[in-house]
Amino acid sequence: MSILSFKFQIENQLVTKYFRNIMKFEKGFDPGHHNTYSEVNFGPNSQYLPNVTELTIINGGTKEDKTTANKESEPNKDLTVVKAAILTYTSRIAYKLKPEWMNAWERFWKGLLDVDVIENEIGKISKQQGTTFNRMFVCKIIHYLADKQFFSEPYSPSDMARALEGDDQHTIRTHGLNWYPDEAICKHIDRYIEFFNL
Repeated sequence: MSILSFKFQIENQLVTKYFRNIMKFEKGFDPGHHNTYSEVNFGPNSQYLPNVTELTIINGGTKEDKTTANKESEPNKDLTVVKAAILTYTSRIAYKLKPEWMNAWERFWKGLLDVDVIENEIGKISKQQGTTFNRMFVCKIIHYLADKQFFSEPYSPSDMARALEGDDQHTIRTHGLNWYPDEAICKHIDRYIEFFNL
C-alpha cells in the first residue's frame, strides 16, 4: 500500500481534490507488488499544486541505502586484516611451489604486500563478494608468479582455482588467474623478486 507524506498548508479543499484527480488516487489503489521505491517532491510554487508549500509522495518498496552501496566499493581500511586474509589464501597453493620457495612463500608474500603500489590495491574489493581483500588482484599476481617459475607444476588456471576456492569453475579462473597485473605493478614485483633473499 502506498504511503503518503503530506507537509503542506491547504488554503482550500480544491488542492486535495485536484491532487486526487491528477494522481488518480482512489480508495483501494494498489501500487503493485514489486519492491520499487519512488519518491516525488513538489516544492513551493509547483505548477501542478500551486497552493501546496511542500508535498512528498512515497510509493511502496524500500529506499536504497546509498551509504551501504558506497561502503562496499570503498577500500577496506584495516590492512592488517586484509594482509592476514591474503596470507591464508595464498597458503592454499603452497604445495604447488618449487622446493626452494616452499619455506619462503609466507615471508615473500608478507614483504610483497608491504610494497606501496600493491598495498594500495589489496583493500579495493569493489563488487567482489565473499572476500575481505581484492581477490582478483591477488590472483593476477599469482598468475604472474607462475610465469616467473615459482611453481613446480605446469600452470593451470582451473587447478589453481580448485586449490584456492575448491571449485575449478570459480570466477577467479577467468577473471583473475588468466590475467596479469598492470605493467607498472609487474615492474614492482620484478624489483621485489630481484632483491628478495631466499
